[in-house]
Amino acid sequence: MCSITHFVKGLLFLILCSFLTTSLSQPIQRPTEEIAELTQTVAVQPLSQFRTTALEDTGIIQVIDGSACGESNRSGSENAINLQGSYDLPDYATDATVFLNGWDTRYLSSDHHIGRVASIIRSPQLEGSRLTWEAIGLLRDKNFDDGYRWCYYYTVIAWNRNRIDARVLGSRDNTTFSFYNDTEHVALVSAAGFLNSDFLSGDVKAAVLPRGFVYGWEEGFSQADHHLLQIAYNLDHSETFLQAGRNWSGPAPNVSNSQASRFVSWETHGIFKDNSAKRDFRFGSAVSILAGRGIETKQPPFIIIPKEDYGNCGELGGDVITQEHVIENVPYDYAIPVLTAWELRYPCKDHHVKRLGVWLHDISYEKAPTSQVGTLRYSISSILRDKDRVPLHIPRHRITLLGMNSTPPRPIPVPD
Repeated sequence: MCSITHFVKGLLFLILCSFLTTSLSQPIQRPTEEIAELTQTVAVQPLSQFRTTALEDTGIIQVIDGSACGESNRSGSENAINLQGSYDLPDYATDATVFLNGWDTRYLSSDHHIGRVASIIRSPQLEGSRLTWEAIGLLRDKNFDDGYRWCYYYTVIAWNRNRIDARVLGSRDNTTFSFYNDTEHVALVSAAGFLNSDFLSGDVKAAVLPRGFVYGWEEGFSQADHHLLQIAYNLDHSETFLQAGRNWSGPAPNVSNSQASRFVSWETHGIFKDNSAKRDFRFGSAVSILAGRGIETKQPPFIIIPKEDYGNCGELGGDVITQEHVIENVPYDYAIPVLTAWELRYPCKDHHVKRLGVWLHDISYEKAPTSQVGTLRYSISSILRDKDRVPLHIPRHRITLLGMNSTPPRPIPVPD
């Protein structure tokens, strides 16, 4: 059992990171005025915005890729950046969702230690034909007096439920935080969550989509910062299954046996470390749940492992790394790449940070009307560097294929 000290530390962290406002299956309902930090984000006008149609089949589905950037550069203490987002659905769309497909942040002056970093899309809400959300970004050292720029990359999917059987499940803010375990001696933590819905039965499948993360050193909370060697995220395998008796990041489900339907569960892993084998840190993860008979996913294996420093090893300079990828023989009517895992690290030892991030762009999907398979293309860019652009960084990533298929209506039972 965790000590009272650890319990209080974890509780304080949740408050300090309160722009991730809920635990998972039983959302914490608090008025905004009771959480001062929620009013301390800086609502800013975007410095730049970009939006393009990655895929559209008129009458059925539209996929939009976009990005927006904002800055906090105040006299004195900085604040978390708040960018308002919205998207007007095409006339034929009945449902829509938005998820995070990348982020890119940097200090405006020189390089610094890192104390906390966050990128999250929160409170997505469909009101009539408009989807709205808030995007929150944070980069800070212990003093939080250095200006920074933050960009996020998002994907919006809008579809006609009469043509594709899919819907968004759960609360607007499904968020889990890592549980503290002082017996572990590695810089790897997990955040496990679940959602219960009667809709998750029969031939219904579910996809868990990333909406963001927060990392922060635990000792001293906002008064701690360090060099960075490695940061990694892995939204691991999810399934319409609930394992009884395991540890959960929030309240446990009220079941005595494992459940093979009416639940979806997932686990997210995070690494945040310098040269030390382990420094305690807290990790939060936000997701959205998409479920229906028209939903499919393919997710290749991906493991994140804490790396150790190797001292000086002739490090070379580097900057943004961009890779182009092609996936053939995709067996879906429509396919969208989802950035569900990534790793950024320096090759030899820890350093200050000037800029870091990883993001998807230039997404397209082509499938001939008479073909059973299509071709998905996307590019991914990443950066981790200090002010001298030395050393280079070593990136890894994993894409989950989200498939959405045209779905015939369920047959109407014939009366006896």
